Amino acid sequence: MPPEQTRRKRMVGRYMEALRKRHDPALIPERAAALADTSRTTISRLENGQQLPNKHLFAALLTVYGATPEERAEAVALWNHAKQGTVTVEHAADMPSKYVAFRRDEADAVAEFTINYSAIPGLLQTADYAMAISDDLGGDDTRRSRMTEDRQARQRLLGASRPLHTHAILSEAVLHFAVGGPTVLAEQLAHLVAAASSGTATIQVVPFVAGSFGTMNGPLTILRFDDDSHVVYLEYPAGGELVDSPSDVSRFVRMFENVRGIALTPEESTAFIQRTLDVIKE
Repeated sequence: MPPEQTRRKRMVGRYMEALRKRHDPALIPERAAALADTSRTTISRLENGQQLPNKHLFAALLTVYGATPEERAEAVALWNHAKQGTVTVEHAADMPSKYVAFRRDEADAVAEFTINYSAIPGLLQTADYAMAISDDLGGDDTRRSRMTEDRQARQRLLGASRPLHTHAILSEAVLHFAVGGPTVLAEQLAHLVAAASSGTATIQVVPFVAGSFGTMNGPLTILRFDDDSHVVYLEYPAGGELVDSPSDVSRFVRMFENVRGIALTPEESTAFIQRTLDVIKE
């Protein structure tokens, strides 16, 4: 499995790349590697947020880059932060590396914003709904069980000592796809109503009459951290892609705000979901 990117590692990498270029624009990675007695690959993995060097090599790089005492202190603080243990992702070896990185970023986040077109977001799925989704994706019983366990592990973030707030925007279509059958769907919709009413989540529905919205080609997840920075995760059947370019992230954040504006209010949405549930029960 290739080295796993995490938000913390990416922060270290960006800082060190900026420090290298600021010290000497001509100090290319190959030259920096030679001066620090390491490899070009190590420099690349550090700056890409894939891997942290050991403490001694990190200190050597700071010397090569001519870091001031203040810059050295900030770099070491970032390195220590990245070295701290993050959430343990069960069965990580069986998951795409970018999804594992997303899961670790999610554990660091203070809020999660999603747009979903065809399914309830994982943080709000009931166990039976999650199992039905896993069944539809195929695979053996072990894979389906692990996918369901992963959903449950993520949902524990909602009840953590510093709970992750989730704001989900759903297409009206999501409320009608009978995933797992009418009984499973009814239980899932009741769970959404309870979550919205308890303050665990903010849920909005975009009705059919609103027309197209957002990307319209797959679920979107935006994570916000306590320093008000964001990262975006775009999910697709074979995996997903992390987006953290400031310009791209800003575009997705604006998109979410635009969709929030055309969606029903949270109160209207809860009532809408309840009416849909009442029809299913009839």
